Amino acid sequence: MDTQDALRDQVQELFYGNKVEAKLHLGGLLYLTLSWRYNVIQFRQHYIAQQNERKVSASKYGVAMSFPEYYYFSQHVAEFSNKIKKLTNLVPCYARLGHNNDCLECFPVEPGYDVE
Repeated sequence: MDTQDALRDQVQELFYGNKVEAKLHLGGLLYLTLSWRYNVIQFRQHYIAQQNERKVSASKYGVAMSFPEYYYFSQHVAEFSNKIKKLTNLVPCYARLGHNNDCLECFPVEPGYDVE
């Protein structure tokens, strides 16, 4: 199941009135979160507040979308990527030959960090 499918399932759960808290890691320190408390989907850059702490916190950099906005956005992602050649030629690091768990883009923090 990819991120888009996982998110769609979580939004559907919210639509049916279930209390959902979800955080999906998109790579690096970028996370997608959604919460029944706020009724928005957030794409946020995160940061490590202090090097000796094992906590990753959300930064002010990102965007929040209402569910209708996200639905509209998700319907047009393919159209955007087809029009912008650079996006269609990008290969995520995990799809490259020799990718492993030492990748700083996918795993910028050691396992065991708490993500807020």
